[in-house]
Amino acid sequence: MSKNVFYIVDCNSYMHRNYHAIKSLRSSKGVPTNAVYGTTLFLLKLINEHQPRGIVVTFDVSRKTFRTELYEGYKAQRKSMEEDLLVQMPIIHNIIESLNIPIIQMENYEADDVIATLAVKLKEFSDEIYIATNDKDFFQLVDDKIKVVKFSGGEVKIFDREEVKKQLGVYPEQVPDFLGLSGDTSDNIPGIPKIGEKTARELLEQYGTLENILSNAEKISKPSIRQSVLENKESGILSKKLATIQMDVPIKFKYDELVLKTPDSEKVISIFSELELYSLIDMVKMKEKPRETHYQTIKSYDELKFIINELKDKDIIAIDTETTDLDPMRAEIVGISLCGEANKSFYIPIRYPSELGEFDIQLSSSEVIRELKGLLENEKVRKVGQNIKFDNKILRKFGINTQNYSFDTMIAAYLINPNRYNYNLKELALSYLNIKMTDISELIGSGKKQITMDIVPIKKVTDYACADADVTFQLAKLLKEKLEENDLFDLFQNVEMPLIEVLSDMEDAGIKIDVDYFGNLSIEIKALLKELSTQIYNEAGCEFNISSPKQLQDVLFNRLNLKPMRKTKTGYSTDVAVLEELANQHRLPALILEYRSFEKLKNTYIDALPQLINPETHKLHTSFNQTITSTGRLSSSEPNLQNIPVKGEWGLKIRKGFIPSDSYHKFLSADYSQIELRILAHSSKDKYLTEAFEKDQDIHIQTASKIFNVPQDKVTREMRDQAKTINFGVLYGMSAHRLSNEFKITRSRAQAFIDDYFKIFSGVKEYIDGIIKFVRENGFVKTLLGRKRFIPEINSSNKMTQAAGERMAINSPIQGTAADLIKIAMVNIHRKMKDGNFKSKLILQVHDELIFDAHIDEIDSLRKMAVKELKDALTLDVPIKVDTKIGNNWGECK
Repeated sequence: MSKNVFYIVDCNSYMHRNYHAIKSLRSSKGVPTNAVYGTTLFLLKLINEHQPRGIVVTFDVSRKTFRTELYEGYKAQRKSMEEDLLVQMPIIHNIIESLNIPIIQMENYEADDVIATLAVKLKEFSDEIYIATNDKDFFQLVDDKIKVVKFSGGEVKIFDREEVKKQLGVYPEQVPDFLGLSGDTSDNIPGIPKIGEKTARELLEQYGTLENILSNAEKISKPSIRQSVLENKESGILSKKLATIQMDVPIKFKYDELVLKTPDSEKVISIFSELELYSLIDMVKMKEKPRETHYQTIKSYDELKFIINELKDKDIIAIDTETTDLDPMRAEIVGISLCGEANKSFYIPIRYPSELGEFDIQLSSSEVIRELKGLLENEKVRKVGQNIKFDNKILRKFGINTQNYSFDTMIAAYLINPNRYNYNLKELALSYLNIKMTDISELIGSGKKQITMDIVPIKKVTDYACADADVTFQLAKLLKEKLEENDLFDLFQNVEMPLIEVLSDMEDAGIKIDVDYFGNLSIEIKALLKELSTQIYNEAGCEFNISSPKQLQDVLFNRLNLKPMRKTKTGYSTDVAVLEELANQHRLPALILEYRSFEKLKNTYIDALPQLINPETHKLHTSFNQTITSTGRLSSSEPNLQNIPVKGEWGLKIRKGFIPSDSYHKFLSADYSQIELRILAHSSKDKYLTEAFEKDQDIHIQTASKIFNVPQDKVTREMRDQAKTINFGVLYGMSAHRLSNEFKITRSRAQAFIDDYFKIFSGVKEYIDGIIKFVRENGFVKTLLGRKRFIPEINSSNKMTQAAGERMAINSPIQGTAADLIKIAMVNIHRKMKDGNFKSKLILQVHDELIFDAHIDEIDSLRKMAVKELKDALTLDVPIKVDTKIGNNWGECK
């Protein structure tokens, strides 16, 4: 493409399109960002991928123009701008200005006329001018220099003279005539009645212009068209005037002002960070202020001793490790970086390429361990890190038990904003420090060509690793201030930070599974699947690939002629909800659901878990994550041991495959009883809810008794089950629609159930109303310990989104408090086990339950201590109850 190319952007066009195309994108503070994101992404791609000489952006600024004076109906059908789009307008303007892209607009003139005038004037200075728009009106401007360009998804379509003819059937100079005849519903241009686009093309083909058509109206062969043209000449002339874009708007500009300039990267990144549009930051051509950094590779024992002496007197040092793998159980250490002051870091290489280039490394790993032990195990020096659980485990393998880890930047950022997409150091550096860091892929590559860090040249690793430690050091101070500003530091210091060591020990301990048992389960479930497939083929009347949605669609809707429920891009849906509905018409959908269920158990658990056993420890080692869920709950991954099925025959069978470490141990389970309902009772102060827990009554029987107005001894099992559904449904903001589906009753009856519940448990109703009101006014909820969750959805103009926000508002403080409660208990139990030199180990946490690999000599004392710490973790107005079970496998603990 020629270098002297200018783009004129019809920003209204892209802004509206992105607003409607991108759904429900908001910052954690509730600011809608869908139009901002889409429009900015488009502009950044335009800059980066097309590299024009200049870009100009235009907007409509008023509805009143010469066209509305000519015709009151012009664009009269258009609705006012939606509120969520209106609030994004100034943000989009601010971003465009920060990108140093000029905005040209004028009162009483449409953006179309401003664009046309700019295009014509820029012809003097440019080789090519591209008008970026989705509006076909601009086709009339196309000539040898001016083109219309349409960006849609990943495609770019350029309209020159011939392409306009191909698209509309007329040449650019005929577009106003074409619209004058056929009209334009988007702008409410009337045109001439009975003349559509096809007839307009035919008439222009014959007569060339609207004026010629009107002059020769008597010659038009088709009577109805001839009559309409004769009767509506004025409408045609008016419509052409409305459709003709003006090229003489009195705008003034200097050519140099339109030439593309370097963005104000600091300002634009600040805006992106505030709106949490982190993916856009990387696209900004940053004019970075060079940072003066001192990053040093430690090459000798003398240098190592020198930096250790320098760092041992620091109050705080940041630590970061480089490794060969992201799995700490399999990773080998490559090097360690340390930072004791901003912009000054040291990298100590341990594994490195044999070709050293300029470096002559004279360090042995034993020397590194000896010197670092003294520093990192010194309790007087506080240590900070990013995801320090990983670094801590790596250093343990290296023989160093780091003491006084006081700050984790990843966890701090999570507490400050638990709705963030991720908390990696690269994004935090951009968000909080405006520092753009090197991506790891630039060092080790990606995909099949990816290498390990120990092969990367030392100079590159030094710069990368030192930056990690340096940025972490700088972030720690800033994030500590933000935690204190948000009253979150106590939660961070007393719950989340001590929990890191607990989780590290749990992960290291791992959990054993019986491989032979799982092998037998696999054989059993394989036979079951084979039997089910035979039944499916019999019902279908043919054999087909059961796992293929396309083939299943054919069987259900063509072969069996079942009624399709919902269409997708690839045909008709065969998801769970659809199959459940279709099961009322035929037996096959129910069999498919059963088959899918067993297939998932086989693939996800029975066959997969034995493959994940660590070859050295012969155990499964999950990773417990503190920064994944918005409510504060821990999550488990690789493998997810919190998601092991709990219900049904096969859930029990799978859990029976989890076994203690040896014959001297058993599993001890300690499980909070109905903890979320107890927290609700405490928070709501509801009379009946509180009374039930104080008297240790069955809460579901008590609720059933109240709702159905029968004595407790007359409550049937069905009544209790329905009351249980309502009790827990209240915690999740269950709607009458969902309850009606659960109970298989009418929606009005379901609503009556909910209304009756809230009449009786009026304290709960008042509490829920109060929570929703608080969130609407403040934008967040808090747990009893002050953990915050932002819920911008609650103020959405979209009713479904708003309802989802209300459900989150009701549930989050309850579920979040339960999460805080068990975390406190875990920290205290872990400390007691360590102080008491227990041989038993805490190995698993599944929401409200703890699993211990308990030594048979310690079971009684461990159970007693664990129950006490779980009960004492937090004082509630109602008693906290803990159930315990002992078993030879996990299945026996349920």
